Amino acid sequence: MQLKKMVKKYSTAFGHPLTPHKLRHTLASELYQVTKDQVLVSQQLGQKGTSATDLYTHVDQQQQRDALKEISQTNNLEA
Repeated sequence: MQLKKMVKKYSTAFGHPLTPHKLRHTLASELYQVTKDQVLVSQQLGQKGTSATDLYTHVDQQQQRDALKEISQTNNLEA
């Protein structure tokens, strides 16, 4: 069975239709959130450079707020 069909079959059975691309994106995003290492993520995805990894490394709004709050507290500023 092809990977794409297998992922679709089992993910639909669990009520969350997925694609191999979504799984790849999730893996890359989670790996980046944990390591903050774009080179590592790029290597794990088998990419030659980090420019393609930009697509997978995004920061959600809550992460942005948390980072700004931490910077503000570190510098004794109000958020």
